[in-house]
Amino acid sequence: MVTLLLCIALLAQLCCGQWTFSPATPIVNLPFRVTTTVQVSSLFVSTSLSCSDVANGGATTLLSGGSAVFQVLSQNVTTFYFCDSQTYVSLTSIQFEMLTIDPRYAIRNVVTHISFPLFTPNGTMSLREYSDCSGSIGGQQALSSTKTVDVAFSVSGYYFVCLTYFDTVVARSVTTNINSFVVTDPSSFTPQTAITFQTLSFEISGAAPPNARVFFSLSTSCNVTSQGSLQAGGSFGKTVSTRIVLPSGNFTFCVEIPMDSGVYVPSGVLNVGQYFVHPFTAYAGRPTTYTAQFNTQGVSSTVALSTSTSCISPFVVVNSPTNSMVNWTLATGTYYSCIFNVATQSYILASQHTVVASPTVSFLSQAVRALPLSVQSTVSSIILGAAVQTPTIVFNLSGGLATQIVPPTSSTSLTIWVPTSDYQYWYNFGQTSVRNFALVNPPIFVGEPFNFTVDAGLWPQYQIRFASASTCVGGEDMQLPILDKRSVLNISGDRVVCVNGSQFGFQAATVTTVYEIPSVSPLRILANKTSSITVFRVPSGQQVVYGQSCDSWQSSFVSVGAQTTISFLSSAATATSFCSTYAGSANVTLSRLLGSVSSLAVTVRPSVQVVNILSTYVVSVADPSLLSSYSLFVSADCSQSTLSSPLELQNGVFIAKVTPTMVGASLNVCVGNSTQGYFLAAHTSIVSPFDVTYSTALAGLPFQLTVVGTTFQPQQYVVSSTRSCNGTTYATGALTNGTGSTRLPLAQSYFVCVFSDDGATLLEAGGVLIGSFSATSTTLVRLVGNQIGVTTSITGANFFLSTFTNCSGTQYVASPSLSAPVGQYAVCQSLGGFASGSTNLVRVIDQFVASAPPSVRSFVPFNVNISRGDSGARSDISVFLSLTNCSGAPLATFTSSNPSFVTITIPTLAFVRSVLCITTADGYVTSQIAEFSPLPYMSPYTIASTVPVSISSGARQSGFAIVSPTSACGSEWMNAVAIQNSISTVTVPRSTSNVGYYCESDIAGQFQLRGVLAVIQLSNGTSQQVIFNQTAFPGVPVVASINTSLVSDPFFSTSSSCSNTVDLSNGYLPSEGEEAYFFVCVLTADQTLRFTTPFPSVHIVGYTIQPKSFVAGSQQSFSLSSAIPSQTVMKVSGTSSCATNVSAAIANGQSGTLWPLATLDGIYYLCAQRGSTQSAIATLLVSRSPQKLTQTLLIPNVPVCVSLQSTSTTFSLIDDSGSMYDTFRNYYSSSNRSFFLSASSTLCSEGSGVLSAATAVVNISSVCLSTSGARVGVEYQFCIGTPSGFVPLGSATFNSVTIQPTVLVSGGSVALSVNNLPSATIALSPSTTCSPIVTSSFTANSSGVVPFFNASASDNSFLNPGTFFVCVLSPLSTWISVGNVSVAGASFYSISNNVAIQQVPTTFDLLDDLTSDVILGLRTSTSCALTSSIASVTTVTSTSISVTGAAPGVTYLCATTPINNSVVVVAAINIISSFAQFSSQASTCTDITVGVNAPGTYTALTLIAADYCCGATTAATLSTASSPSTSQRRFVVTDTDLEGFSSRTSFALCASNATSCYSLGQISFVSSSCAGTPTPQTPSPGGNNGNTNGSNSNRVDLVSSTTQESSKKITPTIILAAVFLLLLVIVIIIVLVQCCLRSRRVIPSDVEAGKTREGADVADNEWKRTFDSIVNTNKRGASTAVTLNQLLHVPISMRLDTCREAPIPIQLLELQERDERAALAEIERNTFYKLMDNIEREMYEMREYHAAVEKTRVLQNVSVLLQAEYMSLAEFEEANRTAIMDDEENNRLDVVDVEKQHWRHQVDLEGQRLKDTLERDPFWRNRRRLLREAHMRAMQSVQASPAAFDPTPNRTLMVDQTELESRYNKEQDLYI
Repeated sequence: MVTLLLCIALLAQLCCGQWTFSPATPIVNLPFRVTTTVQVSSLFVSTSLSCSDVANGGATTLLSGGSAVFQVLSQNVTTFYFCDSQTYVSLTSIQFEMLTIDPRYAIRNVVTHISFPLFTPNGTMSLREYSDCSGSIGGQQALSSTKTVDVAFSVSGYYFVCLTYFDTVVARSVTTNINSFVVTDPSSFTPQTAITFQTLSFEISGAAPPNARVFFSLSTSCNVTSQGSLQAGGSFGKTVSTRIVLPSGNFTFCVEIPMDSGVYVPSGVLNVGQYFVHPFTAYAGRPTTYTAQFNTQGVSSTVALSTSTSCISPFVVVNSPTNSMVNWTLATGTYYSCIFNVATQSYILASQHTVVASPTVSFLSQAVRALPLSVQSTVSSIILGAAVQTPTIVFNLSGGLATQIVPPTSSTSLTIWVPTSDYQYWYNFGQTSVRNFALVNPPIFVGEPFNFTVDAGLWPQYQIRFASASTCVGGEDMQLPILDKRSVLNISGDRVVCVNGSQFGFQAATVTTVYEIPSVSPLRILANKTSSITVFRVPSGQQVVYGQSCDSWQSSFVSVGAQTTISFLSSAATATSFCSTYAGSANVTLSRLLGSVSSLAVTVRPSVQVVNILSTYVVSVADPSLLSSYSLFVSADCSQSTLSSPLELQNGVFIAKVTPTMVGASLNVCVGNSTQGYFLAAHTSIVSPFDVTYSTALAGLPFQLTVVGTTFQPQQYVVSSTRSCNGTTYATGALTNGTGSTRLPLAQSYFVCVFSDDGATLLEAGGVLIGSFSATSTTLVRLVGNQIGVTTSITGANFFLSTFTNCSGTQYVASPSLSAPVGQYAVCQSLGGFASGSTNLVRVIDQFVASAPPSVRSFVPFNVNISRGDSGARSDISVFLSLTNCSGAPLATFTSSNPSFVTITIPTLAFVRSVLCITTADGYVTSQIAEFSPLPYMSPYTIASTVPVSISSGARQSGFAIVSPTSACGSEWMNAVAIQNSISTVTVPRSTSNVGYYCESDIAGQFQLRGVLAVIQLSNGTSQQVIFNQTAFPGVPVVASINTSLVSDPFFSTSSSCSNTVDLSNGYLPSEGEEAYFFVCVLTADQTLRFTTPFPSVHIVGYTIQPKSFVAGSQQSFSLSSAIPSQTVMKVSGTSSCATNVSAAIANGQSGTLWPLATLDGIYYLCAQRGSTQSAIATLLVSRSPQKLTQTLLIPNVPVCVSLQSTSTTFSLIDDSGSMYDTFRNYYSSSNRSFFLSASSTLCSEGSGVLSAATAVVNISSVCLSTSGARVGVEYQFCIGTPSGFVPLGSATFNSVTIQPTVLVSGGSVALSVNNLPSATIALSPSTTCSPIVTSSFTANSSGVVPFFNASASDNSFLNPGTFFVCVLSPLSTWISVGNVSVAGASFYSISNNVAIQQVPTTFDLLDDLTSDVILGLRTSTSCALTSSIASVTTVTSTSISVTGAAPGVTYLCATTPINNSVVVVAAINIISSFAQFSSQASTCTDITVGVNAPGTYTALTLIAADYCCGATTAATLSTASSPSTSQRRFVVTDTDLEGFSSRTSFALCASNATSCYSLGQISFVSSSCAGTPTPQTPSPGGNNGNTNGSNSNRVDLVSSTTQESSKKITPTIILAAVFLLLLVIVIIIVLVQCCLRSRRVIPSDVEAGKTREGADVADNEWKRTFDSIVNTNKRGASTAVTLNQLLHVPISMRLDTCREAPIPIQLLELQERDERAALAEIERNTFYKLMDNIEREMYEMREYHAAVEKTRVLQNVSVLLQAEYMSLAEFEEANRTAIMDDEENNRLDVVDVEKQHWRHQVDLEGQRLKDTLERDPFWRNRRRLLREAHMRAMQSVQASPAAFDPTPNRTLMVDQTELESRYNKEQDLYI
């Protein structure tokens, strides 16, 4: 226990001491002093928290006065731990500073501003030649206060910047190397602009060395790497080709000068623009607006979406953006947006887009203002509001749930906005409605019970509180549920309704109001009288409405508070409701009736009186008390009081008598008194006397009575015998618009009165006079229409005759035919069923009868006998002629003294109708007694011109006659001729007139017109033809066209003599070329003359046909000039006589269809047959059609060639212009003989739907056509020109070409299937024009398959990966592209070397995706067909092979690829003879001599700790041979060099030069127990990064030095006790750990400032800071190396968290230099590098294949495994250390050495075991396979260029584009 207490005290003392440093922050490589109050005797500095190593320069130092001086050298770490040399316990730690300079270069002769850190000691800078600061170059200059210098250098080269200053710690001047420095001439590059993801070749000029390494940097001084360094191509000079994966911005183009110096010099600035398409994350199935940008500007170029980063068609979608925006709706997956760059004419990658499944959003309740709203979703944030920028509610979800209070001011509808995971885009997920808290209650009134209902959506746990303030403090609480509660509130005012049901407490949800009881007074008033109305207790400012009801109101006012009084006037007797609307909650309102005021109307009757007559008015009202003490007067204005009459109450009504003194339509009846005034009680009309008018009135008949008033129109009348209307009443009735109908019995005067408006008072209107009538007619005629005359007639009355004067006898109507017997009758008028008779009588007589000759002539007198009627009547008659009827004007009037006959003469021309009429003496009756149509005066009345005609006069025996062209009887045509025995002979000359006038002389010798002659002109050109010319169509019936009024009896003749008649009733069919004409013969109307025209008047037209040329054997249409008659048979004949029939035809109307036989060729005739008659109506040319014999393949864009045959003698396909075709040429419809392809739908219409240009036929055995533009599956026609136009020769349907496979491997061979191209010749070209052809040509078999297609160039070199076009040799011997394939590189196959020494088994690492299972073996040529005989290959591991060469020569390593199992050449391996001689065994400390042939060829000869040279990973160098330029090379290996290696270890002897690496063999060593002696070497240009200890050895010490300590031997019993005690100490340590973790170190500067800094948690926070430093350093582009110890001491959870948080995998670079004590750290670092490489590679694969969880599990297991292994080693080491403390002091060092060696061996075993485990793990193998396939897909999409190849001879692949894109994605994550 004593020991335990001592340990506890010691531990507390160690942990709680004070520490100071001078300077305050130590600087690496410079002396510093540390002082502590901790009681320790010695310290050492370690880079490990566990104190497991000793920092360079931090060896154990004894403290003097509690302080010690250290000079820690560069360790590539900046945090160091101070450890107790006795206990190996870390006491404190501190972060060191590192001296740097910026920049590390200068341009020669240009002043350069060089900056040093501000903590740099004041001193002098200088430029030195060597890293130990020897060899001064110049540039010595003191540092300014800002720690900068401005200096120019005139020399160029690789130098070192050193600082000389006085160090106060060691009290002397110190010179230290800060860093290497380059002075160089300037360099430049082109181009200087680029676009992200664009592949460019940069040309470097100036001081840049050949094959210079370059990189791009955000730092203008090239200090930060933003894209990994790129090795310039060796054979391409200073040209660097790369795909730009930088983000937009300006990047410094940095060139490494000189090579391998690590110093990069700016060569210029590259301006990089970048396309972006936002957002990067979207939801599937939702329309998303993507914004395209170039840098920050909008993009108008086409935007495409791809599933790969190559941006090569086919695309998922292609859009032209509007305002730089496109709208896409995508399915889940990963997409890449590409933007078309006009300059490069290609698509450039913009952004990666991840489309994930759309989340769901659900609300757990409705949104209610002031209440909580909960939402569920898988997203982390949701916004409700009009826009994302103006949110109303923001939900931050935790565990998929969030709750927020809905603001009381929320709008009624809120849009749901859901973001993507990166918050780049917010989606509109619709809207959710917001409502108020639904407290449902009507307006509440004081003391009145009311019902209310609480919001049914509230949960039972909610509480309701009615409070008096919005704070919800106090009030009545109610627990839900509350439904239909009936309450009474007795205090008016506002009450706040509060709700509590969540963690937010009571919330003011709504406000309700309690109102006072309102009322109205008074409740009864007089209508039309203004009254005062008062409303009580309506809230101030609230509207009060009044009208018929609360729902139908007319006026309103606003309440002023307790009582409001208004003046009210009601113009009608009605109840007026006074109402006000009160508001409850939840928009519930109530229109409350305050009171109903009844307006009582005052009734005054009557309303119509007569002026100046004392009138009685009756006044009444429902409440008589309202009219007490009132008077009445009539006036125009109630305000002008006149003499009034008091109202006297009689039997419940008031009576007033007044005399109106003025006439007015609306005078006022005023009621009131002088005190209250008068009001308008009613209106009255004072009218003037009425105006009475009436229609003609006969006794007993109805008549119209009209009574018109000025202001009052009466509605009823009374007819009385007295003026006062109190006598006998004869009639009453209604007046409509002042008019009524009545009937009075007697012819006398009567008086009319009307009723006033009250229907009781009669007013005088006027009088009427009733009359009688008599007949003015005396005689009426039976059986004819008669007119009757009377003295007075009633409009609308009907007349009839009656045997009685009272019209009660038999009735006879006078029109249209009077049927009454002869006798006397009264004339009656009837109207409306009533009749009135005349005061006198009329007589009825028989009808008149006339007799005349049956035939009469014009102008010839004759007698007409008249009978019947009666003699008295006949003596008074009047006879006349009329042209139309008896109502027309008389043509002639005749009288006779003899009542039995009359002589008349008809003064009209022949055939003019006239009638003979007779009229009675009284003039009322006129009737027709005869009708005449006279014959012509002369005979005949039709003559012909130039022909003498004898005319017989109708009345004259002698005299003279003349025929004149005018009715004036002039002698223009002839002189007068004598009439003898009534006959005269006249001859009418030819003229243009068809009419002649016949005249005879009268007694006075004057010629008078007696008739009209029809003159037939026997010459044409007449103005009035008799026979008309007509044209008829073939076969159509012909009807003669004549003037039927002059001629008749027509028939057709072929001659003008009318002797040869022809029947044209069925028409006529003329033959081809025939013109048929016929005459029409006619007779005159009097049958005296037959004649015809001088020339034929009927023309039958012939036929013409279109077209005239036809193709034999096909259905073709034709059209005729005229229609074919029905019942006509059409046929094609070989003769014009139609004797033979070679084909049928069908005609319909003017068109038809022919089916000429296929054998026809020549001239033929179209014949028409009707009945037994037939004729050839047209001549045709029929030609045999050409035939298509053969054709080549029908593939779009591949010319098709056709062989033709033509046997027709009517034309030639090549040339038909010879004389042999003259017979047929006139029938040609077309002379075009072209050949082309046309769409079938156009039926070979020339120029329509033409696929190929028309081609002239030169050789019918082969005619070739272009098929450019042909579409697969569309049917086309071969068309050829013939005399009848273009005709089809057959259809052509084009086939598609399908190429399988679509991906070839460069240099690989595969069976290539090109369907539909049997026996085709096939090759590849990089251009769609198939120029040039870059591969050998191959011939497909009959199935369209090339069994062995090799994707190599014609010179057997590899094709550049990219897109190539499959070209087919067309029939025209031209190459045509039929599709494309992608040529990919060999799946990223390469090996670590390309040279093997004969008879020396040489191991080659299989790089990239190459594994041993796909190796075919070694072959003699690039075709990989024959196995090589000069070398053999065996498998070592899955990632390495061994090649043993039997003879010098070149052999080819071949392998299969995942793409189509194509065979490719991986590399050409050169087998060379051995050029070195050495022994395979050697002793340590003894010179090892190696003889080298051609010593100048091999610049380096090294011995490495590995099984073979030239591997993919770097092995530790054991030794380097001396004298590189001599043929004898020497090694010296000491025992110290071999420490850490087993005795069975063999070492590889390696040689190398600028181009190759050689494995010479293995050497094993035998120890000779000697001390190691370092071999001096010239320092490398890179120096040792400031290492001033003078050690320049190239060998690596495998064991770091360890402080020698003494120990005593302790017995086993003591050891067991110590172990038990140690367990107890561990428990106590846990108690004291807080004190340790809070240990403070005092820094002088901090002490002065009075500040302290707490220490970090040693076990956790320190290492998190270490990793943060690594990650942050990585972000700045620098590199940091850490040891395996550092990694494994980080807790697993922290390591995984750090990896997850890091935006990019931690990149660690190799140490630039090694010293003697770095062997152990090197092993640790190598192991750590491998682990971190695996982590980096696996994190990339996780991002590519979305397997982050699985990968994290694997990495965690690996990390746990390593940690457990190391911790086991640490525990073993600690146990050994404890045992050693009990053992003798002199044995401790040996034990520690054994432990160290064992530990190293365990690390080696663990590394190998991890590697083997991963090699065997199927999960990792599957991941590698998927990665290879992903690489191949990427390569298929990338078009390669020569500059993209790695120039290393053993690599045939492209630069790994996927790796560059991965780098870009990492950098993009950083910069975005």
